[in-house]
Amino acid sequence: MRHVRIVKLVIASFLALVFVASPVFSACDCVAFSAPEISRFFVYFPLNLASGVYLLPVEYFVPSGGDVARQAIEAFIAGLPDYIAESSGMMLVKLPKQTKVLGFKVENGVCTVDFSGDIRGVSVGAAGEAALLYAMVHTLCQFDNIDMVQILIEGQVVESLAGHVDTSQPLSRDGSDIELFTTLPDAVQHWGGGAISILQMADIVSGYPEDNTFKPDRTLTRAEFVKMLVETVKLPYLTDTQASVPFGDLSEHWVRSYVQRALAAGMISSQDYGTAFRPDEPLSREEACYLLLRAADIYLADHPELVIQPQQDEIEFRDEAAIDDKYVASILECVRRGYVQGYPDGTFMPKGTLTRAEACAIITRMQGIQGDRVLLVGPRPGFKWDGSDVFVLGFATGFEANVNWRVKTASAEVLPENYTTSSYGLGWGAFGLCIDSSFLGVAEPMELEIYLIDMKDGSEYSLVSVPLAK
Repeated sequence: MRHVRIVKLVIASFLALVFVASPVFSACDCVAFSAPEISRFFVYFPLNLASGVYLLPVEYFVPSGGDVARQAIEAFIAGLPDYIAESSGMMLVKLPKQTKVLGFKVENGVCTVDFSGDIRGVSVGAAGEAALLYAMVHTLCQFDNIDMVQILIEGQVVESLAGHVDTSQPLSRDGSDIELFTTLPDAVQHWGGGAISILQMADIVSGYPEDNTFKPDRTLTRAEFVKMLVETVKLPYLTDTQASVPFGDLSEHWVRSYVQRALAAGMISSQDYGTAFRPDEPLSREEACYLLLRAADIYLADHPELVIQPQQDEIEFRDEAAIDDKYVASILECVRRGYVQGYPDGTFMPKGTLTRAEACAIITRMQGIQGDRVLLVGPRPGFKWDGSDVFVLGFATGFEANVNWRVKTASAEVLPENYTTSSYGLGWGAFGLCIDSSFLGVAEPMELEIYLIDMKDGSEYSLVSVPLAK
C-alpha cells in the first residue's frame, strides 16, 4: 500500500466555532417567530481541477444545541445541491450519497466515525482518495475537542478506503498537502478577478504553466475565446471520424479540437473565415459578440431555468457605421442582455480588442452571474426555492474578506443576519454558505441579500439579492 504524505494546512480564519444569538422577529402575517440561536461551522469540499485537488470551504449556519461535529460530517456526505454544482460547473470529489454515519464519538481528542459499507462505492484514484479523507479531517478537526479522525467501516478498522491511503491509524491535519482553492495570483486584486476565479473553479481557464499567472490584461486571441466558449457551454467531444476542419492553419494548433466541436455545434461557421481561421489573431469586440451570442443560444437552451432580464431597450452607438453589417444584430442583442456595454463617450469601438479578463467577464454575464464586487455563482436568476436549506456560492473582494448576509421579509423585517469569510483577505476569494431552513420562519416571500460594508463609514455596497419564493 502506498502511504500518502500530507503537509499541514493552516487556515486560521476558518477554524473557529462561533455561537451567535439571533433576534426575535415577526413574520409578515404578524405571527411572532423566535429564531433559534445559531451555531456555525465549515465543511470543506474537495474540488478537482486539472491543476490538482483543492479544498472549497462552505460555512453552515444551523440551530444551536445539536452535535455540530456530526452535523458537519453528515453535511459533507450530503454535498452541495444541484443548483450550486450545476451553476458553478465545478467537479467535486464526493462520497456515495447513500453513505450513512453508523456511529460517532469523540474521546481523548480522537473522533471515531463509523461509516456504512456504502462508502466503499467511492471510485477515486490516489489524489481523489487523499482529497476525500483530508477534507473530512479538516472538517472535523476545526472543532476544539478533535485533533485526529479514525475511520471505521461497519464497525471495523480498515487499511484503506480505496486502496491508496492508509486509514488503519487516526488521521490528522498535520502533513496535509491539500490547499485551499484560491484565485490565480495576478488576478487576486484585479478588477476581473471574480469572473476569472469563477471560470478557474470550473476548469475553463487556468494559469500559464511557467508561472501559474493568468495575465488578465493580455490581448485575447480568437483561439482563446473559442476554447473558453466551448468549455463553458460544454460542447460534446468528437471522435476523429466525426471531426473535420476546413481551416488549413489548424493542422498542428492546440485549438483544433475546440474548433471541431464549435463547428459541429454551429457555434462557428466555415463561411465566416474561409480557409484560414487565424487562431492567434487578436479578437475584435464585434466578432466576440457574434460568437458570444451563438454560445449563449446553446447555453440558454441547456439551462431553461435561467432568466435573463433585458438591461437596455434603446441602444445607439455613435460609431455604429463602423460595425460590420453581419455583427450589428449580435452587438445590439449582447448589449440589451447586459453581456457587454459601450464606452462612456457613446461609442462601441467594434474593431477594438478584448483582454483576457474582459472575456471572462462577458462569459460569466452570459451565465447569468450577478454582481460587481460580490459575484454570485449560485443561486442564479430564475432560482425557485423549495423551502429547504439555502446554499450560496460566490466570490467577493472586501475588507478582511468579510461577506455579510441577511434574510428580509416583504415588509423589510430582517430575519437572521450574519457574515461569512471569503478565502482570501486582500482581494478576490471564494465564499460559500448554507442557511438552515429553520431560520427562515413563516414569512414569504423573502429576499436573501449578500453585501459588503465600508469600514470607513459603515455604509453598505455591492448588494446582490436572491428572491426566496416558491
